[in-house]
Amino acid sequence: MNSYSHIMDEVLQIASISFDDLGNLVVKAYLDGYGKQTVQQTWFDPPEYGPGLCETVLDSDFLPPAIHQNLTEKELLQLIDCHNLLENQSWFPIQEE
Repeated sequence: MNSYSHIMDEVLQIASISFDDLGNLVVKAYLDGYGKQTVQQTWFDPPEYGPGLCETVLDSDFLPPAIHQNLTEKELLQLIDCHNLLENQSWFPIQEE
């Protein structure tokens, strides 16, 4: 499976935030350019793609101590933004559930 690096500006909307069994932070978000093709490729221009659901996992060993499983989603979002945790992350396109 391919992964793609994006910066926070290209994250359109956070779909969910959760912790896995190992304490890693799992973020699912809609990113621009990884959904269905919206514009066909031409001789001069590449194809364009709409938003798609992607996932990234932030390793628990590298999370700031302030991030833990007892926080609300709103608090997690604030800390993720404050620490720029989604900047330069590798994102993996996933099928919508």
